[in-house]
Amino acid sequence: MNRDDIQLIAFSDIKLSKRRRAHVKGIIPITGIVVVWGPPKVGKSFWVFDLCMHVARGISYRGRRVHQGTIVYCAFEGQGGFEARAEAYRRQHMPRAERGEHIPFYLQPHMLDLINDYDALIGAIKPYGDPAIVVLDTLNHL
Repeated sequence: MNRDDIQLIAFSDIKLSKRRRAHVKGIIPITGIVVVWGPPKVGKSFWVFDLCMHVARGISYRGRRVHQGTIVYCAFEGQGGFEARAEAYRRQHMPRAERGEHIPFYLQPHMLDLINDYDALIGAIKPYGDPAIVVLDTLNHL
């Protein structure tokens, strides 16, 4: 920012924004970083996947408003188990007629070195616009 861009706002002109503040009210902000942390094998990845599918589909999550958006899910532990998880989600939560519809959810199934591969990852994401959420699962393997 250069000094010519700095503008002061009068107190009387400061108004509460009507912009959305969350992708999932009270859980996932529009801007920011969320860390889901806990012991191994307690269902963190299942919970994050379920929450992200609600955002991708634009359906309320456990009674909380959702702002629909594109999801990029980086499954750094590989896609083997993820395919089964996605199929189980389809069968459990999606009517048969809806299963073929486009859902803005994209899987990146390869282990990446985010220090060296971030340009390639960003390049892969760009054609899909600005994602609402990018999931990096699991960080302990990075």
